[in-house]
Amino acid sequence: MASILLCLSGFIEAGHLDQFRHLKDLGYDSVKIPILRGGPQYYDCLDRQLDSIGLRRTSTSVIPSMYANPMYANPISSDPDER
Repeated sequence: MASILLCLSGFIEAGHLDQFRHLKDLGYDSVKIPILRGGPQYYDCLDRQLDSIGLRRTSTSVIPSMYANPMYANPISSDPDER
């Protein structure tokens, strides 16, 4: 299995899909998708597009330091305002 760290950009857009297809043609079967912005609907759509290309995926994100901004220090909180 081949994987790509942070893929092509900090935010994956429709313009990247041709590059994903090329990576699949080169033999990659998995990509690491950064989750830095965008909501659930965006990632649902991206998920379907990557399925159609035949690429599995993992994700990566950044957890802010509670010292930098204590309000957003819990990325798994059930409260959307804390995430």
